[in-house]
Amino acid sequence: MVVHVSYSDSGTCWFSMEAAVAAHAPEYLANLAFAHAARMRPIDRLLVEFVPFNAETLFPRAVKGAPSPLAVHMFLVDCDDMELYKSTVKKKMTDWFSVVGTKRAQETMVVYLTPPETLRKNTRPFGFGSVFDKMKSDFSSHKSHFIQLKTTQVGDHAVWSEFFAKLRELIMSSFDQKLIQYEEDIRRLDSQRLLPGWNYCQFFILKDGAACTSEYLNITEDALLQYDELEAAFFQNLQEQGAPWFQSFGGTDTNDDSADILDISRKPYYDMILQNTVTIFDFRVYLFARQISLLFAGATQSNAIAEAADRGKKFIDSFARTLREYEAGLNPLFRESWIYSACLCIVRHCDEQLAKIPNPSIPSQYETIKAELIYQSRIQLDMLGTALGFLPFSVHSIQQGFAKPLEATREAVASVSNVELRRSLTNDEEFDKLYMSLSEKSVKCFEHTNRRRSEFLVKSDMAILKFHRKQFEQAAVALENVLASHTEAWREIKHELLEKTVMCYKETKNDPSMFDCCWRLLDNASGSETITNISEIIDLMHSKLGTFKSSTSRAFNESAIFKTCISRFINRVANTDSHILEVKIENPLQKSIVVDTITAFLEGAGNHSAVCQSTSVKLDPGCNIKISTGGTYYVLRLSLQIANVEFIYNKPKSLQKNVTFSVEEQIPVFQLTATLLPAEENSARKFNRVLQVVLHDAFKPVHSIMVRATPFAFASIPLLSQSGVAVTIRKPTGQIVWEKEVEVLDMQVRIPSMDVSDAVTFSLPMLVFGDDIVDVDIAFDVQYSSLDNRSHVIRKIRKVRVHPMVTIDHSFIPHDSKTILRLFVKGQSVVPLRLGEAQLEGFSGLKITSTSSTKDMLLFKDQTVSLVYLLEPAEKGAIDMNFCRSCILAESVTKSGEIRLKYHRSVDEIAHSLSQTLTKFLAVRSREQYLSFLSSKIQELLFIDPNKYCLEGRAPLPLLDPFVIRQAMASEEADVIEEVTSLFADFMAEVGSVNMTSAKEVGYVGYENIHEVCHAFDKTEFDVVLSAEILPSIQESIHTGDLLPCKLVINSSVWNLLDEGIDVNYEIVINERNWLLAGQNKRKFRLQVLFNTF
Repeated sequence: MVVHVSYSDSGTCWFSMEAAVAAHAPEYLANLAFAHAARMRPIDRLLVEFVPFNAETLFPRAVKGAPSPLAVHMFLVDCDDMELYKSTVKKKMTDWFSVVGTKRAQETMVVYLTPPETLRKNTRPFGFGSVFDKMKSDFSSHKSHFIQLKTTQVGDHAVWSEFFAKLRELIMSSFDQKLIQYEEDIRRLDSQRLLPGWNYCQFFILKDGAACTSEYLNITEDALLQYDELEAAFFQNLQEQGAPWFQSFGGTDTNDDSADILDISRKPYYDMILQNTVTIFDFRVYLFARQISLLFAGATQSNAIAEAADRGKKFIDSFARTLREYEAGLNPLFRESWIYSACLCIVRHCDEQLAKIPNPSIPSQYETIKAELIYQSRIQLDMLGTALGFLPFSVHSIQQGFAKPLEATREAVASVSNVELRRSLTNDEEFDKLYMSLSEKSVKCFEHTNRRRSEFLVKSDMAILKFHRKQFEQAAVALENVLASHTEAWREIKHELLEKTVMCYKETKNDPSMFDCCWRLLDNASGSETITNISEIIDLMHSKLGTFKSSTSRAFNESAIFKTCISRFINRVANTDSHILEVKIENPLQKSIVVDTITAFLEGAGNHSAVCQSTSVKLDPGCNIKISTGGTYYVLRLSLQIANVEFIYNKPKSLQKNVTFSVEEQIPVFQLTATLLPAEENSARKFNRVLQVVLHDAFKPVHSIMVRATPFAFASIPLLSQSGVAVTIRKPTGQIVWEKEVEVLDMQVRIPSMDVSDAVTFSLPMLVFGDDIVDVDIAFDVQYSSLDNRSHVIRKIRKVRVHPMVTIDHSFIPHDSKTILRLFVKGQSVVPLRLGEAQLEGFSGLKITSTSSTKDMLLFKDQTVSLVYLLEPAEKGAIDMNFCRSCILAESVTKSGEIRLKYHRSVDEIAHSLSQTLTKFLAVRSREQYLSFLSSKIQELLFIDPNKYCLEGRAPLPLLDPFVIRQAMASEEADVIEEVTSLFADFMAEVGSVNMTSAKEVGYVGYENIHEVCHAFDKTEFDVVLSAEILPSIQESIHTGDLLPCKLVINSSVWNLLDEGIDVNYEIVINERNWLLAGQNKRKFRLQVLFNTF
């Protein structure tokens, strides 16, 4: 809309300045500001149209309050002749003032154009403006504005700046007065709203005039506000007083159900409002059209288009409810046709406006609203198609309350004025074409705005249409695509789609896909109270479950088909029983199903894990699952396998408050003992110790044993050769029954099998970092299989002592032709040790005589025991020195030897004695299955002082509260707890103490706990062995103070020198408190082979 400025002149002034005005107007009428009601409103551009003055056309008879674009009236004068002015121009101006001077809120302006001749002649004293001054004087009583332009300077910007500045000022003043008047009239009329005879149409005319006035100035925000207030007032008055000033609801004219609702020229809406003949239908459409036209007028950015679309959607939703209220007076299908047409009309106009904006950035809000409008129009088609039989009964019909008799609807199709909609309701082909076109458009918009659920609904409808047309292969593909791309769908709708997918596969005889889809349908339906029609699907699956296996695997995470929870965990204490993980599984399908495998995945601290499995389980609460690794665990995942379908439940719920389970180590089939031994002397060795490992005390056969040893710190095991490790299997008697090198793969020693009571021994090289290391922690990971081919894994941690618990030192002492070997055995263990018989080996050609025994000897910490051996030539008899010499130097005599000393710890002796006693105790009662548990708990809970045991020969068993044993079996069955507790109490009462006599009867300890220390040495050789003695020279009696003559005799018992004599010194040392020595106490002499006497 443009502002009108009229012009009237005394001659041809406008034609001389029209081009200049048109050229300068865009520059001086842009970026303005309009001040009204203490508020500045920016105006980007003011559109002004200059029209010739005509009283009849410019001022027609109009209703009070009707808007007028006229703002300023100009009178142009270029006369410089005073006489001409008085005779002609003045009269014209008087007539002009008599017309425009009476108009309210319209400004007048007189523009005087100085003729060029006047400027050239310059004859008057006062030059310029004599006529101009005369005009100002003559019409001073009129509130007009006079301005003078120099026509010779029409190209000067300063001239036109003054002209347009005055023009802008007058235009703003005119519209400010108009708005003030409108606001006063609106307030007055609004205050009378509750009075009798008040008419909303008159109120509308004033508000519409104020809106148009703002629109003339291009202030669309204020204009839009006026219409928003009008709409709010309409609904308020409709609620308070009804609508007596409206003739009827309307909607009965031709094409009302399909016409362009934004076309305000389709009907004389304004005239009908002025005449109070407008209907509610036409009034609401006109009011909405004016709002949208204002948004489009100021739409320089795409956000205004989005707002227009949003207003359009809200108007359609609101007016659709109004149409339902007045549906009885409308043509059949009027409401559906109007909604369909209005939605597409809004989309079309918005798209046209966006095309006018250069490089528009389409906001996601508009795409969303556009998609909803297109989808809303498709819903109308959906409902009409359902009523006409083109579609099955639709969920949209329920939502919209659309339920009409089929025949009546067919007859009403002819009343639909929308050609496109009416054509689509004639046959399936036309209906499908329009249905798919609208659906694809809405899907495209929903995809752009990431409206996944709305996209899901539309795609679902498209797939259902293909299903309804019995295009089963295409429908199955479309349905699967929808289900695959939209997993977070409404359960009821997803159930309907899955049902149709099953039927598609059934019709196309695709059994594998149908079987898989049935599982998904049950997974979606389980736990829902609203979905009940699944019995046919269950029967279909149940009939094929025994004969059909799906060729493709399917995994369901957190499926609702089965409800699972962990009831409890039972740590079994019997040797032959496995731990039990009790799992409660609820089968809501009301059909008994055999689960092929149930697998529980447990995870514990230190990256420990356990896999528990049970096969061919009929769905009853609870199942037995074996656990073989101890620690604190929680159930990480539970898996149910039926055919090739897997149901996965991550972190299933527990009936206990504590979601973690303390899993005791499964009763091991065998025991493991480890000992570190010194390595043999080898300068090229990469290890300094030998780790000896013994597997023993197996209570049932096992096979496929794999052992890996891993030191935690201070030591390492060098890379083992694949050539093998020597393994020895002994019976309890010590007899070797199997000895062979076994394969080593991935640092694991592989042992084929192990029978009951076998002792399997093998050694591994180990490098200990430093001689000051006392002990090393070693982890042994053992994997084996039982006779039922179940795989078990155990982990044993052993603290292994680096240095032997016994040290041995030695010394040689010559004795005539013999040698005395003295061994010093020292205890290094904090617990007493029991020594076995020492074996001295080597020294061939010599007779070895032992003068002491270590058998059953006790050795305490830091205690030293001496062992004495006499070494002498093997032959006996009177031997002279030459014989002795030759015997000692004989090459057949071995000069090196070693001593091997076996020992065991007293604590192992006590444990072995208790274990053997417990074995006999349980055997009498036929309860051997509890041997391992009770034996381990006795060793763990009963502390028997080994020092007291060794010193006194016996030690009583300490008192122990049975509650401790009960606590160790907290997760066992109640009857087992009572039985084991009773057995433990009876054993303690019957045995009472442990003593050495009973320990000796059972052999002290087993083979695996016997340690051995080896000490090697070389025999010391002496070249000369001398004997010396002092003999008295007289035999008479002597008295104190008498001299006693003596002789010193030095004899050589061994002489291995080639010389017959050597130079030596002797020195005699006496006890000076009792004796005095007279003679030589020191002498250097030559020692001969035979006797030397002094």
